[in-house]
Amino acid sequence: SSLDNFVVGISLGVHGSAPPHRLNVIVAIANGFGAFASAGFGSVLGEIAPVIASFGAATIFFWLCYSELCGYFKSQPSPLSSLALKGVAWRLALPMTLNNLAGGVAGGLAELNAFHLGLAAFLASFILMFFGHYNAQQCA
Repeated sequence: SSLDNFVVGISLGVHGSAPPHRLNVIVAIANGFGAFASAGFGSVLGEIAPVIASFGAATIFFWLCYSELCGYFKSQPSPLSSLALKGVAWRLALPMTLNNLAGGVAGGLAELNAFHLGLAAFLASFILMFFGHYNAQQCA
């Protein structure tokens, strides 16, 4: 669920911006916390209303996909890339955490450990944005 971090890293690298270490840390923390908290929520909600929890997770994924596709078809930077280029870390962290919320709910429904999901989301987020930026700069 952190491939969007890779794409944002590529976008920043292609535009020649400096490595976004501060931005990357803030987004990774938000993603990790979002996955951790939503896994617990997903576990509880999965026991009470599993269909609603699954539908909510799917809705978040579809909304993110739709917003990225709109930017692509209009030949404009995606909403996430635009925020990253401006360096607005907290405004970028919120939408990038939405997919981790959906993944956390799904993990909670599957009874996975919330701490491990949060840690994995943090690491994947940070590493993928870093490597996206690094690879784009090497190719540019």
